[in-house]
Amino acid sequence: MLRGELMLVVVLAVVAVGFVILLVEGSHWLRGVVVMGSAFVLAGVLRLVLSERRAGSLAVRGRLFDVICYFVLGVLIITFAVLAPAHYSARV
Repeated sequence: MLRGELMLVVVLAVVAVGFVILLVEGSHWLRGVVVMGSAFVLAGVLRLVLSERRAGSLAVRGRLFDVICYFVLGVLIITFAVLAPAHYSARV
């Protein structure tokens, strides 16, 4: 059963690493956010290249819909992490 969900476990492991970075490096929490966003981009790449059966639970809807959703979510999260420091430093 776990073998069929290996790709989901990989993506969740990357999210967990990002969460640990977020907790451990409190002053550099945006690094953890970038890692989490990268996990969604990774999910999009995996969904794009893997078959429906190999993708497991990464396959929610159609391939194109899943890939677009994963990429957009990942890019938005990474963009937030990159732009947030500039936004906060401009207010100080």
